[in-house]
Amino acid sequence: MKLFYTFFQYIKFVFSARNTRGNGVHSPFVYDFFEKVIYEKNPYYCFHEIEKLRNMLKNNNKMLSINDFGTGEQRAAKISKIARRSLKSPRYAQMLFRAALFCKSENLWELGTSLGITTAYLAKTDSKNRVTSMEGSAEIAKIAANIFKSLNINNINIIVGNIDQTIDAALYATDKIDFAFIDANHRYSAVIQYFNKIIPKLHENSVVVIDDLYWSKPMTKAWNEIKNHSTVVSTIDLFQTGFVFFNKKLPKKHYKAVK
Repeated sequence: MKLFYTFFQYIKFVFSARNTRGNGVHSPFVYDFFEKVIYEKNPYYCFHEIEKLRNMLKNNNKMLSINDFGTGEQRAAKISKIARRSLKSPRYAQMLFRAALFCKSENLWELGTSLGITTAYLAKTDSKNRVTSMEGSAEIAKIAANIFKSLNINNINIIVGNIDQTIDAALYATDKIDFAFIDANHRYSAVIQYFNKIIPKLHENSVVVIDDLYWSKPMTKAWNEIKNHSTVVSTIDLFQTGFVFFNKKLPKKHYKAVK
């Protein structure tokens, strides 16, 4: 049912977004964001080493026991299966790297570490940046920690446990959030809760990224609600991922584009 919903939404999306690039983008910031973040393809120094580890994960058949706080179930899964189905693709993970770099983000948050590939990309923007990543599964977090060690990354703090229970203390210890990637619990209530909780730590130059916008009707409902939030000025909808901006100097507009 979810696959049918996503497919139908994608068809609608393509027809509404096909002429976005170069049309109606009057903000220099948004135009540069499209060109230097979304459509840029040139690799950076760290991409190759991170992707080598992704390929290792895809071939690792070790079985993990995972607590899924979204469903309340405990399940078993191979690392290779998680790597193939749950990790952001190279082009999207690298786009997040470019976005954090473009926005000069220093304090980065990620809700949903998974195996740590996207986290590694965020951390590699600058070794002086601070990355806080939250993961529900202790076993998955251990794999991610090994990935960071292999890449000599020392600027990531993984917080393990049910995000619903750990986020408040983590936010209390945080002065500000420059960049936040929300890709954890895919329930409507959870996404809205996380977004509302981080708002007090955001500023006009912060950027929030919401993932899997059309994964289900509740996710699309959450995305539409976020777009219409009183603090939000502009958004960029790439179907799979959405960028949220808060700078009041930007035009009040919601862009769509096919990446």
